[in-house]
Amino acid sequence: MTREHLDQLDLALLPPERVYRVWLAYHGLTASEHAAEGGVQQSDLSLVTSGRRRSRPLVEWLEQETGIPADSWPQYQEREAEAS
Repeated sequence: MTREHLDQLDLALLPPERVYRVWLAYHGLTASEHAAEGGVQQSDLSLVTSGRRRSRPLVEWLEQETGIPADSWPQYQEREAEAS
């Protein structure tokens, strides 16, 4: 892939869990390292990023850390819809 193609990459078209993996790779981190740096349990992070657990605080932490909007995570959207 050329630099030109990378400049055209629209991360908004990817699911947030893939964007998170790209973010980790870009920063040279594993999910375990990222969790440890943030004082977060790696197992909780894994469950949230895989969509198997809902955690508003963790999704909001991910937004602060990575810039991935909290409302882009499917389980967060479902929870907000249920609250309406």
